[in-house]
Amino acid sequence: MIYIGVDLHKQFCYVTIMDSSGHILDQRKVTNDASVCNSI
Repeated sequence: MIYIGVDLHKQFCYVTIMDSSGHILDQRKVTNDASVCNSI
């Protein structure tokens, strides 16, 4: 199973993707712009 977490802030958010073992597969900091968020 894959888990996705989003930590939302005023100007940006952190997105983390991890597997069921807790290994981080990807982690990104993105701006809160709809076009940027849709491209992830």
